[in-house]
Amino acid sequence: MFCNKCGAEIKDDAKFCPYCGDSNDGDEKTIQLLKKEAVSPSYYNEAANTAPQKRKKPVVGIIIGVLVAVLALGLIVTLLIVGLIAAGIGGASFLSFKNDKGEKIELEEDDDMFEIEPYETKEYKAPETEYEPIVETEAIETVAPPEESDPLKYFVENCDSMYFTSDYIKQFDEVDCRCARNAPYARHGRIFQTDSLTEYFMQFDWYNPRIHPDYFNESVLNAYELSNRDLIIEYEKQMKYNNYR
Repeated sequence: MFCNKCGAEIKDDAKFCPYCGDSNDGDEKTIQLLKKEAVSPSYYNEAANTAPQKRKKPVVGIIIGVLVAVLALGLIVTLLIVGLIAAGIGGASFLSFKNDKGEKIELEEDDDMFEIEPYETKEYKAPETEYEPIVETEAIETVAPPEESDPLKYFVENCDSMYFTSDYIKQFDEVDCRCARNAPYARHGRIFQTDSLTEYFMQFDWYNPRIHPDYFNESVLNAYELSNRDLIIEYEKQMKYNNYR
C-alpha cells in the first residue's frame, strides 16, 4: 500500500510510514484513492491512444459505383434510341411469325401497313324472297254423325280436328253446351272443379286430368278447338244459357 501523507509505497501491515512517520490507519477508500493517483499519467494516455477506433465507411467508393451505373444505363438507352432511329431511316423492316406447320415466315412491313382505313357504312338490303300469300281458312262444313251416335259425344270426340257449324249445335241444350264448351280443355288434361264435368269427361279414355286451372295455358288449343269453343259461347249468349242469362 501507499502512505496517506507522502504517497510512498510501504508494507501493507505497516502502522507508520518509514519515510514521513505519518500514521497509516486511514480508511480503505482513502488508500484506494491514493493508489489510483499514484499511477503514472502516461498510463492513461497510452490506454486512450490504444482504444479501438471506428472504421470509416467507404463513402467515396459508393458514390463512384453509383455514378458508373448511371453512366452505363445512359449509354444503353442512347444506343437503343440510335438503333430505332436508324431502323426508321432504313425504310422497311421485317416481321416474322410461324404458320400452322411451324415454318417461319417473314413479312416486309410497309410504312402504311398498320394504318386503319375509314369504315364505310353500307345500307342493309334484305334478300329478295318470294313468299306465298296467306290464305285464310274457311270453316268446313261438318259431316253429319251417324244416326246411332250421340251428337254431343261426336262433337267432343272431333272438336280438335274439324270445324262445326251453328246448324249442328242447334240441337244442344244448356247442359250439352256447357260440356261442349269445355271439351277442348278436357282434351289437354285440364282439371275441372265441378264434379258433373269431371264425371262426364271421365267416360273418355283420352281424358287425363293433370293440369290445375291456375296453370292451364290456352296457347295449347289449336285453331279447330278455338273456333268450336267460340261457336258454343256465341250460341250460349244467343240462347241465354248458363252464365249468359
